[in-house]
Amino acid sequence: MKRILVFSESDWFAPYAGAETYYLRNILERLASQGHYAAVVAHQCPKKPHLVPWLPFTPKRPTLEIANGVQIARLGARPIYPFLRRMLLSRLAKAGKLDSQYDLILHVVTDKWVDFSPYTHLPVLPVVFALKGKTRVRPDGPVIAATHEAEAQLARAGFLANQIITAPFGIDSVDCNEPMDSKPAIALAVRRTGPFICALEQLEKARPALTAYFATNAQTGRGMRQLQSTQTTVFPLSCASTEPGTPSFDASCRRAWFGVCGPGLEYYALRFTGAGRPALCPDTPAAREYIIPDETGLLYPYGDARALAGLMERLLNNEVLYKRLCMGARRFAEERTWEHTAALLLGTIENMT
Repeated sequence: MKRILVFSESDWFAPYAGAETYYLRNILERLASQGHYAAVVAHQCPKKPHLVPWLPFTPKRPTLEIANGVQIARLGARPIYPFLRRMLLSRLAKAGKLDSQYDLILHVVTDKWVDFSPYTHLPVLPVVFALKGKTRVRPDGPVIAATHEAEAQLARAGFLANQIITAPFGIDSVDCNEPMDSKPAIALAVRRTGPFICALEQLEKARPALTAYFATNAQTGRGMRQLQSTQTTVFPLSCASTEPGTPSFDASCRRAWFGVCGPGLEYYALRFTGAGRPALCPDTPAAREYIIPDETGLLYPYGDARALAGLMERLLNNEVLYKRLCMGARRFAEERTWEHTAALLLGTIENMT
Protein backbone atom coordinates (compact mmCIF):
# COMPACT_ATOMS: atom_id res chain seq x y z
CA MET A 1 0.00 0.00 0.00
CA LYS A 2 1.29 3.44 -0.95
CA ARG A 3 0.48 6.43 1.26
CA ILE A 4 0.22 9.58 -0.85
CA LEU A 5 -0.08 13.16 0.39
CA VAL A 6 -1.59 15.35 -2.34
CA PHE A 7 -1.43 19.14 -2.48
CA SER A 8 -3.97 20.71 -4.83
CA GLU A 9 -5.42 24.20 -4.68
CA SER A 10 -8.97 22.87 -5.01
CA ASP A 11 -10.81 19.56 -4.92
CA TRP A 12 -13.47 18.14 -7.21
CA PHE A 13 -16.36 19.25 -4.98
CA ALA A 14 -15.55 22.91 -5.62
CA PRO A 15 -18.32 24.72 -7.54
CA TYR A 16 -15.81 25.89 -10.14
CA ALA A 17 -13.63 22.81 -10.24
CA GLY A 18 -11.72 22.44 -13.48
CA ALA A 19 -9.82 19.91 -15.55
CA GLU A 20 -7.09 19.48 -12.92
CA THR A 21 -9.47 18.32 -10.22
CA TYR A 22 -11.37 16.11 -12.69
CA TYR A 23 -8.06 14.40 -13.49
CA LEU A 24 -7.11 14.13 -9.82
CA ARG A 25 -10.43 12.64 -8.80
CA ASN A 26 -10.36 9.90 -11.43
CA ILE A 27 -6.78 8.93 -10.57
CA LEU A 28 -7.04 8.98 -6.78
CA GLU A 29 -10.36 7.15 -6.60
CA ARG A 30 -8.89 4.34 -8.69
CA LEU A 31 -5.79 4.15 -6.51
CA ALA A 32 -7.99 4.08 -3.39
CA SER A 33 -10.02 1.21 -4.85
CA GLN A 34 -6.76 -0.74 -5.18
CA GLY A 35 -6.01 -0.34 -1.47
CA HIS A 36 -3.74 2.71 -1.56
CA TYR A 37 -4.18 5.70 0.76
CA ALA A 38 -4.48 9.25 -0.56
CA ALA A 39 -5.01 12.46 1.42
CA VAL A 40 -5.76 15.68 -0.48
CA VAL A 41 -4.99 19.08 1.03
CA ALA A 42 -6.96 21.86 -0.67
CA HIS A 43 -8.48 25.26 0.09
CA GLN A 44 -12.00 25.96 1.27
CA CYS A 45 -14.68 26.85 -1.27
CA PRO A 46 -16.66 30.04 -0.71
CA LYS A 47 -20.28 29.60 0.29
CA LYS A 48 -21.28 32.01 -2.48
CA PRO A 49 -18.76 31.36 -5.27
CA HIS A 50 -20.21 34.00 -7.60
CA LEU A 51 -19.37 36.79 -5.14
CA VAL A 52 -16.05 38.48 -4.44
CA PRO A 53 -14.02 38.98 -2.33
CA TRP A 54 -13.74 35.37 -1.25
CA LEU A 55 -12.68 35.73 2.37
CA PRO A 56 -15.98 36.80 4.01
CA PHE A 57 -17.89 33.95 2.40
CA THR A 58 -15.45 31.14 3.17
CA PRO A 59 -15.90 28.86 6.22
CA LYS A 60 -13.30 29.72 8.85
CA ARG A 61 -12.79 26.25 10.29
CA PRO A 62 -10.88 23.54 8.39
CA THR A 63 -13.02 20.64 7.24
CA LEU A 64 -12.28 16.96 6.74
CA GLU A 65 -14.16 14.62 4.42
CA ILE A 66 -13.73 11.12 3.01
CA ALA A 67 -15.12 10.63 -0.50
CA ASN A 68 -14.87 7.25 -2.23
CA GLY A 69 -11.87 6.27 -0.12
CA VAL A 70 -10.00 9.56 -0.61
CA GLN A 71 -9.47 11.85 2.40
CA ILE A 72 -9.94 15.57 1.66
CA ALA A 73 -8.76 18.26 4.08
CA ARG A 74 -9.75 21.85 3.32
CA LEU A 75 -7.64 24.43 5.14
CA GLY A 76 -8.98 27.90 4.42
CA ALA A 77 -9.68 30.53 1.79
CA ARG A 78 -7.79 30.41 -1.48
CA PRO A 79 -5.79 33.65 -0.99
CA ILE A 80 -4.22 32.35 2.22
CA TYR A 81 -3.91 28.71 1.11
CA PRO A 82 -0.11 28.92 0.43
CA PHE A 83 0.44 30.25 3.96
CA LEU A 84 -1.75 27.53 5.52
CA ARG A 85 0.02 24.88 3.44
CA ARG A 86 3.41 25.97 4.81
CA MET A 87 2.01 26.01 8.33
CA LEU A 88 0.64 22.47 7.94
CA LEU A 89 3.94 21.19 6.53
CA SER A 90 5.90 22.77 9.39
CA ARG A 91 3.65 21.22 12.04
CA LEU A 92 3.75 17.78 10.46
CA ALA A 93 7.53 17.97 10.10
CA LYS A 94 8.06 19.02 13.73
CA ALA A 95 5.79 16.22 14.95
CA GLY A 96 7.67 13.71 12.80
CA LYS A 97 4.46 12.67 11.07
CA LEU A 98 5.35 13.73 7.54
CA ASP A 99 8.13 11.23 6.85
CA SER A 100 6.62 8.46 8.98
CA GLN A 101 3.02 8.53 7.73
CA TYR A 102 3.50 9.09 4.00
CA ASP A 103 5.56 7.58 1.20
CA LEU A 104 5.34 10.37 -1.37
CA ILE A 105 4.03 13.89 -2.00
CA LEU A 106 1.97 14.46 -5.13
CA HIS A 107 2.00 18.14 -6.06
CA VAL A 108 -0.53 19.50 -8.58
CA VAL A 109 1.33 22.43 -10.16
CA THR A 110 -1.03 25.28 -11.04
CA ASP A 111 0.96 28.45 -10.45
CA LYS A 112 4.09 27.96 -8.31
CA TRP A 113 6.53 25.05 -8.25
CA VAL A 114 6.62 24.44 -4.48
CA ASP A 115 9.87 23.42 -2.78
CA PHE A 116 9.14 20.78 -0.12
CA SER A 117 12.78 20.10 0.80
CA PRO A 118 12.78 22.35 3.93
CA TYR A 119 10.07 20.18 5.45
CA THR A 120 10.68 16.60 4.35
CA HIS A 121 12.95 14.11 2.61
CA LEU A 122 10.00 12.42 0.93
CA PRO A 123 10.11 12.13 -2.88
CA VAL A 124 7.93 14.69 -4.63
CA LEU A 125 6.08 13.93 -7.87
CA PRO A 126 4.75 17.06 -9.64
CA VAL A 127 1.73 16.79 -11.93
CA VAL A 128 1.71 19.47 -14.62
CA PHE A 129 -1.17 20.46 -16.91
CA ALA A 130 0.27 23.69 -18.35
CA LEU A 131 3.08 25.91 -17.15
CA LYS A 132 2.57 29.63 -16.77
CA GLY A 133 5.23 32.04 -17.94
CA LYS A 134 6.30 32.95 -14.39
CA THR A 135 6.51 29.37 -13.10
CA ARG A 136 10.06 28.41 -12.19
CA VAL A 137 10.52 24.68 -12.61
CA ARG A 138 12.96 22.35 -10.86
CA PRO A 139 14.14 19.70 -13.36
CA ASP A 140 15.53 17.38 -10.70
CA GLY A 141 13.33 14.30 -10.93
CA PRO A 142 10.37 12.57 -12.58
CA VAL A 143 7.34 14.66 -13.48
CA ILE A 144 3.87 13.74 -14.73
CA ALA A 145 2.73 15.58 -17.88
CA ALA A 146 -1.06 15.36 -18.01
CA THR A 147 -1.29 17.08 -21.41
CA HIS A 148 0.79 17.20 -24.57
CA GLU A 149 1.18 20.94 -24.04
CA ALA A 150 2.74 20.30 -20.62
CA GLU A 151 5.03 17.66 -22.13
CA ALA A 152 6.39 20.15 -24.66
CA GLN A 153 6.76 22.90 -22.03
CA LEU A 154 8.65 20.63 -19.64
CA ALA A 155 11.03 19.57 -22.40
CA ARG A 156 11.75 23.22 -23.17
CA ALA A 157 12.25 23.91 -19.46
CA GLY A 158 15.15 21.45 -19.25
CA PHE A 159 13.58 18.13 -18.29
CA LEU A 160 15.09 15.08 -19.96
CA ALA A 161 12.87 12.80 -22.03
CA ASN A 162 13.21 9.96 -19.51
CA GLN A 163 12.08 12.29 -16.68
CA ILE A 164 8.75 13.18 -18.31
CA ILE A 165 5.99 10.61 -17.89
CA THR A 166 3.05 11.43 -20.15
CA ALA A 167 -0.14 10.27 -18.44
CA PRO A 168 -2.98 11.90 -20.42
CA PHE A 169 -6.61 12.29 -19.44
CA GLY A 170 -8.61 9.07 -19.66
CA ILE A 171 -12.20 8.46 -20.65
CA ASP A 172 -14.97 6.71 -18.74
CA SER A 173 -16.49 4.60 -21.48
CA VAL A 174 -20.18 3.77 -21.04
CA ASP A 175 -22.76 1.73 -22.92
CA CYS A 176 -23.12 3.55 -26.23
CA ASN A 177 -26.21 1.53 -27.14
CA GLU A 178 -28.40 3.40 -24.66
CA PRO A 179 -31.28 4.96 -26.62
CA MET A 180 -31.06 8.66 -27.36
CA ASP A 181 -33.91 11.11 -27.04
CA SER A 182 -36.36 10.77 -29.93
CA LYS A 183 -36.24 14.52 -30.55
CA PRO A 184 -33.00 16.44 -31.11
CA ALA A 185 -31.23 16.92 -27.76
CA ILE A 186 -28.00 18.81 -27.04
CA ALA A 187 -25.90 18.71 -23.87
CA LEU A 188 -24.00 21.91 -23.08
CA ALA A 189 -21.27 22.43 -20.44
CA VAL A 190 -20.75 26.19 -20.14
CA ARG A 191 -19.75 28.81 -17.57
CA ARG A 192 -21.50 31.72 -19.32
CA THR A 193 -24.77 30.83 -20.98
CA GLY A 194 -25.28 33.99 -23.06
CA PRO A 195 -23.47 33.07 -26.31
CA PHE A 196 -24.86 29.54 -26.26
CA ILE A 197 -28.42 30.70 -25.71
CA CYS A 198 -27.95 32.96 -28.74
CA ALA A 199 -26.76 29.96 -30.76
CA LEU A 200 -29.77 27.89 -29.65
CA GLU A 201 -32.12 30.74 -30.55
CA GLN A 202 -30.72 30.74 -34.08
CA LEU A 203 -31.00 26.95 -34.23
CA GLU A 204 -34.64 27.08 -33.09
CA LYS A 205 -35.60 28.73 -36.36
CA ALA A 206 -34.58 25.64 -38.33
CA ARG A 207 -35.08 23.01 -35.63
CA PRO A 208 -37.96 23.76 -33.26
CA ALA A 209 -38.73 21.57 -30.23
CA LEU A 210 -35.12 21.07 -29.20
CA THR A 211 -34.07 19.72 -25.81
CA ALA A 212 -31.05 21.32 -24.09
CA TYR A 213 -29.24 19.94 -21.04
CA PHE A 214 -27.14 22.68 -19.44
CA ALA A 215 -24.34 22.03 -16.94
CA THR A 216 -23.61 25.48 -15.55
CA ASN A 217 -23.37 27.52 -12.37
CA ALA A 218 -24.35 30.74 -14.11
CA GLN A 219 -27.53 32.61 -13.28
CA THR A 220 -29.59 31.22 -16.15
CA GLY A 221 -33.19 32.10 -15.34
CA ARG A 222 -33.65 35.14 -17.60
CA GLY A 223 -31.62 33.66 -20.45
CA MET A 224 -33.43 30.35 -20.38
CA ARG A 225 -36.78 32.10 -20.66
CA GLN A 226 -35.63 33.56 -23.97
CA LEU A 227 -35.73 30.09 -25.50
CA GLN A 228 -39.31 29.81 -26.67
CA SER A 229 -39.59 26.22 -27.90
CA THR A 230 -36.52 24.67 -26.29
CA GLN A 231 -37.01 22.43 -23.27
CA THR A 232 -34.08 23.10 -20.93
CA THR A 233 -32.76 21.23 -17.90
CA VAL A 234 -30.01 22.75 -15.73
CA PHE A 235 -27.43 20.77 -13.73
CA PRO A 236 -24.76 22.12 -11.37
CA LEU A 237 -21.32 22.41 -12.88
CA SER A 238 -19.18 20.08 -10.76
CA CYS A 239 -16.63 17.31 -11.21
CA ALA A 240 -18.21 15.43 -8.32
CA SER A 241 -20.87 12.79 -8.78
CA THR A 242 -24.43 13.65 -7.87
CA GLU A 243 -26.25 11.85 -5.08
CA PRO A 244 -27.74 8.45 -5.97
CA GLY A 245 -31.24 8.72 -7.35
CA THR A 246 -30.89 12.30 -8.58
CA PRO A 247 -30.65 13.27 -12.26
CA SER A 248 -27.08 13.58 -13.48
CA PHE A 249 -25.50 15.43 -16.36
CA ASP A 250 -23.61 12.27 -17.37
CA ALA A 251 -26.93 10.48 -17.95
CA SER A 252 -28.03 13.44 -20.08
CA CYS A 253 -24.82 13.14 -22.11
CA ARG A 254 -25.85 9.62 -23.04
CA ARG A 255 -29.33 10.74 -24.07
CA ALA A 256 -28.13 13.76 -26.04
CA TRP A 257 -27.31 13.60 -29.73
CA PHE A 258 -24.06 15.51 -29.22
CA GLY A 259 -22.37 17.84 -26.74
CA VAL A 260 -21.12 21.42 -26.70
CA CYS A 261 -18.29 22.66 -24.45
CA GLY A 262 -17.69 26.26 -23.48
CA PRO A 263 -14.32 27.97 -22.93
CA GLY A 264 -12.56 26.59 -19.87
CA LEU A 265 -14.69 23.43 -19.90
CA GLU A 266 -13.17 21.68 -22.91
CA TYR A 267 -12.46 18.63 -20.76
CA TYR A 268 -16.20 17.90 -20.68
CA ALA A 269 -15.67 16.62 -24.22
CA LEU A 270 -14.30 13.47 -22.57
CA ARG A 271 -17.73 12.81 -21.06
CA PHE A 272 -19.39 13.14 -24.45
CA THR A 273 -16.73 10.97 -26.09
CA GLY A 274 -17.16 8.31 -23.42
CA ALA A 275 -20.83 8.11 -24.35
CA GLY A 276 -19.97 7.80 -28.04
CA ARG A 277 -21.22 11.30 -28.86
CA PRO A 278 -19.40 14.00 -30.86
CA ALA A 279 -18.29 17.14 -29.05
CA LEU A 280 -18.20 20.73 -30.28
CA CYS A 281 -15.40 22.70 -28.60
CA PRO A 282 -13.99 26.22 -28.95
CA ASP A 283 -10.89 26.40 -31.11
CA THR A 284 -8.40 26.61 -28.23
CA PRO A 285 -5.18 24.67 -27.42
CA ALA A 286 -6.99 22.96 -24.54
CA ALA A 287 -9.69 21.58 -26.85
CA ARG A 288 -7.11 19.73 -28.93
CA GLU A 289 -6.09 17.79 -25.81
CA TYR A 290 -9.55 16.25 -25.49
CA ILE A 291 -10.81 15.75 -29.04
CA ILE A 292 -9.39 14.93 -32.44
CA PRO A 293 -10.80 17.59 -34.80
CA ASP A 294 -12.98 16.12 -37.55
CA GLU A 295 -12.63 12.63 -36.04
CA THR A 296 -14.24 12.79 -32.59
CA GLY A 297 -15.66 16.31 -32.71
CA LEU A 298 -15.61 19.72 -34.33
CA LEU A 299 -14.08 23.09 -33.40
CA TYR A 300 -16.00 26.36 -33.53
CA PRO A 301 -14.52 29.89 -33.50
CA TYR A 302 -14.20 31.20 -29.97
CA GLY A 303 -17.22 33.37 -29.08
CA ASP A 304 -18.94 33.07 -32.49
CA ALA A 305 -22.56 32.10 -31.73
CA ARG A 306 -23.56 32.11 -35.41
CA ALA A 307 -20.77 29.70 -36.38
CA LEU A 308 -21.67 27.43 -33.46
CA ALA A 309 -25.32 27.38 -34.53
CA GLY A 310 -24.20 26.47 -38.05
CA LEU A 311 -22.11 23.55 -36.79
CA MET A 312 -24.96 22.27 -34.62
CA GLU A 313 -27.36 22.42 -37.56
CA ARG A 314 -24.77 20.68 -39.73
CA LEU A 315 -24.53 17.78 -37.26
CA LEU A 316 -28.32 17.51 -37.06
CA ASN A 317 -28.74 17.46 -40.86
CA ASN A 318 -25.66 15.53 -42.03
CA GLU A 319 -26.22 11.92 -40.96
CA VAL A 320 -23.02 10.66 -42.62
CA LEU A 321 -20.85 13.16 -40.73
CA TYR A 322 -22.66 12.49 -37.48
CA LYS A 323 -22.20 8.70 -37.65
CA ARG A 324 -18.54 9.09 -38.61
CA LEU A 325 -17.87 11.29 -35.60
CA CYS A 326 -19.76 8.89 -33.31
CA MET A 327 -17.62 5.99 -34.50
CA GLY A 328 -14.47 8.05 -34.01
CA ALA A 329 -15.57 8.93 -30.47
CA ARG A 330 -16.11 5.27 -29.61
CA ARG A 331 -12.66 4.30 -30.92
CA PHE A 332 -11.06 7.18 -29.02
CA ALA A 333 -12.80 6.11 -25.79
CA GLU A 334 -11.49 2.56 -26.18
CA GLU A 335 -7.90 3.77 -26.61
CA ARG A 336 -7.77 6.18 -23.65
CA THR A 337 -8.81 4.72 -20.31
CA TRP A 338 -8.38 6.03 -16.79
CA GLU A 339 -7.09 2.62 -15.71
CA HIS A 340 -4.10 3.00 -18.04
CA THR A 341 -3.42 6.54 -16.79
CA ALA A 342 -3.66 5.47 -13.13
CA ALA A 343 -1.29 2.57 -13.83
CA LEU A 344 1.29 4.96 -15.32
CA LEU A 345 1.14 7.20 -12.27
CA LEU A 346 1.24 4.29 -9.82
CA GLY A 347 4.21 2.76 -11.61
CA THR A 348 6.07 6.06 -11.28
CA ILE A 349 5.25 6.26 -7.57
CA GLU A 350 6.50 2.71 -6.98
CA ASN A 351 9.77 3.46 -8.77
CA MET A 352 10.30 6.59 -6.65
CA THR A 353 9.59 4.87 -3.33
